Amino acid sequence: MTSEQLVEEVVKLNIEMIRRVSELTESISELTARVNDMITRTRTEAPEGKEKEFEAKISARIDKLEKRLNSFIIMMLPRRVRAPPPGPMM
Repeated sequence: MTSEQLVEEVVKLNIEMIRRVSELTESISELTARVNDMITRTRTEAPEGKEKEFEAKISARIDKLEKRLNSFIIMMLPRRVRAPPPGPMM
């Protein structure tokens, strides 16, 4: 693979990664809005006198959701471009 081909491949991968991150950002924004809506609803629907307990359960669920989202983001990132073996370039 020549230097020019390698640069072209890196540029293509960079463009693809930017596109995917952009799509992911939109999805996360939508999900955040939904989670905020859910939190608002649960706070208004919490049983009287058990708001703290209810909020703790919701916080735990949100933490799990955040971990899943982080895993998903990492999974969706393209694999890194492997560097060519060291040696003279042609």
